Amino acid sequence: MSQNLNLKREWKAVEVLADFWLRKQGLICIARNLKLTKGEIDWLGWENNSLVIIEVKASCVNPFIASNRVDKKKKLKLISCVQELLTNPEYKKADEVKIELLLALLKNNTWCFERIPIDFHDVEENCL
Repeated sequence: MSQNLNLKREWKAVEVLADFWLRKQGLICIARNLKLTKGEIDWLGWENNSLVIIEVKASCVNPFIASNRVDKKKKLKLISCVQELLTNPEYKKADEVKIELLLALLKNNTWCFERIPIDFHDVEENCL
């Protein structure tokens, strides 16, 4: 039980650091852990005139492991969330919508972050 609690605390710390890092990169946060009818968005914000949806994944070991946790099922949920968001006139103003992975890697006891566009090649075109 205490190991589970420690993991939850560690994850919360990573989420806070990720938010701080994204803001430092110039993004403006609209919401974190936004619950929608079709799923949840980890981080939603603006970068210039682009609406940015971020899926945060963390790994202490291997970036490949963390990035592979955005599987086809998760991608379909993200697409559904974007479709739901775009029913809001405020978000329809966006010039583009970016859906990205924010990879958080623990290196030498320091969290490092990298933004990676999510590849949707394995999702049917009629879903986009």
